[in-house]
Formats: sequence, C-alpha cells, structure tokens
Amino acid sequence: IKKVDIRGAQEKEVEVAVDIYKMMAAQVSFNDIIGAINNGNITLSAGNLKVSGQRRTIRIVGEIDKPSELEDFVVKSEKGNAIYLKDVANITFKDKEKTTYAREFSTETQKGEAVVMLDVKKRSGKNMVIAADKIQDIVKDAKENVFPANLKVTIANDQSSKTIGQVDD
Repeated sequence: IKKVDIRGAQEKEVEVAVDIYKMMAAQVSFNDIIGAINNGNITLSAGNLKVSGQRRTIRIVGEIDKPSELEDFVVKSEKGNAIYLKDVANITFKDKEKTTYAREFSTETQKGEAVVMLDVKKRSGKNMVIAADKIQDIVKDAKENVFPANLKVTIANDQSSKTIGQVDD
C-alpha cells in the first residue's frame, strides 16, 4: 500500500481564544503565548544512559493529550509571579473546519448519508489483487476485534474483481 487518504472524518483542534484586555493587563504578548505553547508541547531526546552494559535512550515527552493541559502552561514569569495561559485565554476543543466530505447512498433511507471513507492507493507495479485481499483481511479483523459491533463497514470501488475478470478472459 502506498497511501491511505481519509475523507469525511471530523477532526478536532484546540482553540486558544485570548482575551486581549487580560493580555494587556498582564503585559503578555502573542509571542509569549505562542512561545509557551510551542515550548511546552514538544518531545525531546535527553541523551543515552548505559545500564548493565545496555544503552538506553532517554526521551522527555512533553506533548499534550488534552486541551486542559494547556491551561497550566506558564506564559510569562516576572519576579516569581507566574502568569498561566488560563489567566489570559480560554482553551477549548472544537471541530476543525471541514475540508472533505464523503457520502454513501443508503438503500434503507434512499438518501446520501455522511460516511468516513478511506481511499487506499497501492504502490505501482504491485499486485492489486493481493493488496485487495490484504485489505479485506485487515477490515475483517478490525470488524471482529476493534470496531464497535453496530458500525457498518462497506468496501466500495474494489477494482480487484474487475482485474481478475480481465485476466480470466
């Protein structure tokens, strides 16, 4: 498989809505806020440690998992007084602006329904039938072990059967 594009999935993003009046009162600039977010949301390599003859890599993980973690980022500190991001901004998790849409016609409702679609592209020169079979296996396994039972999964535009038919002719 060369590439998989996801269409129709609603992505989330963190919104930091700064209060300009609170910023001015605290003497905080936009660069202070951007710097605090950039510096606090980073994973760094901290070197190597040799233990019992084995070399171990040490990483400092600083990436946020939840938007609420941003609230405690120190934006500025003067004379021992810390100004936190939550003091000058509201942090929320919201839907990112949609850039792709995917719909599938439903025979039950006779309407197009919103779906999440994966466009799978194989590597050139590779066997389409083998790739399609592997995708079928992955989807089957995911339906049995990963996806919720009520999730409807369909495979559309599978061109491997057309290829098999052309070879048979």
